[in-house]
Amino acid sequence: MDFIRINSKEDKYFDDAMKIYEASFLIFEQRTLKKSNRGLGK
Repeated sequence: MDFIRINSKEDKYFDDAMKIYEASFLIFEQRTLKKSNRGLGK
């Protein structure tokens, strides 16, 4: 397994990571994209 840092929505693996995230957490446990962007420093 490799560690790949995702720094923005424009990163190559962002969409794949979001699909995994959405499948892994119930909707009410998920952060909104706006809040996720704060975590990405945006």
